[in-house]
Amino acid sequence: MPLTSLHPHLPDGDDAPLLIPQSGHYVKGFFRKAWELLGGRGSFGLPLTDAFVRRSDKVVVQYFEAALLEFHPL
Repeated sequence: MPLTSLHPHLPDGDDAPLLIPQSGHYVKGFFRKAWELLGGRGSFGLPLTDAFVRRSDKVVVQYFEAALLEFHPL
């Protein structure tokens, strides 16, 4: 299978990754939905990391100044 595509289907609009210029990190997917619905910077603070898979338990996490979001897929 090829590792590249001439026409990738990247998310756009409300599903696109949201760059937070003040921190240089992105908020995306379910984390973006939570960010937008629950107050953004006023509730969470700036993102301190991009989302990543935590090695210890394989949960997707993203750290913010005032919160830690975890995604536990079913």
